[in-house]
Amino acid sequence: MYHDGHLLLVLHAPPEPNQNAREGRVFWRKPNGDWAAKDGGGFAALKKHFLEFEKVLEVCEQQGEVAESPREYFSAIEGLAPIQRTASNLYHVMQEARKTVSEDRSLILLRDESYQFSRRADLEFASAKNGLEFSMAKKTEEQADATYQMSVASHRLNLLASFFFPIVTVASIFGTGLIHVNQNYASATLAGLMLFGLICGSILTFFVTRRARRHKREK
Repeated sequence: MYHDGHLLLVLHAPPEPNQNAREGRVFWRKPNGDWAAKDGGGFAALKKHFLEFEKVLEVCEQQGEVAESPREYFSAIEGLAPIQRTASNLYHVMQEARKTVSEDRSLILLRDESYQFSRRADLEFASAKNGLEFSMAKKTEEQADATYQMSVASHRLNLLASFFFPIVTVASIFGTGLIHVNQNYASATLAGLMLFGLICGSILTFFVTRRARRHKREK
């Protein structure tokens, strides 16, 4: 707001994580160039306001650098989002103030500094978002690989089950003791049953895997 040489800046303090309310700060530049602040301090209070932005951005950047898991990246983005909006608003306010009072060099420097804040917040937000997407994609790939390994193990178990199923069936029907068979032919009979079971198991396994091989050739 500008009137008769008086410039009024209405800014917001850097928001804390999970802070819904915004703390407003008012700075007033008099026609003679002196500054006054709501809580006192004049131009030093305005510089302190910018220093708080610098410290908050440094914390957000450090948090983004050490983030590895999706939860950590999401936490960084959650903290950066309000900082990004506030820094962007700060830059637009200082840009308008710079245009309004073009002869004040301090406003030029503050405008440039606010632009750096906005730019850093945008870059850090984009970096954290990309890190989140990469981390989620990596987790998805790991889960897909684990699912594939489980399907391979399950397929192998199915093959073993189909291969030995005839032997188990024959053994369940006749018994492995063969007490009703002449003992002179017990060994030969057992070997024949085992061979018959293995042959049946091989045939059954062939039909079980035939469809998978055909599907693989078509792909």
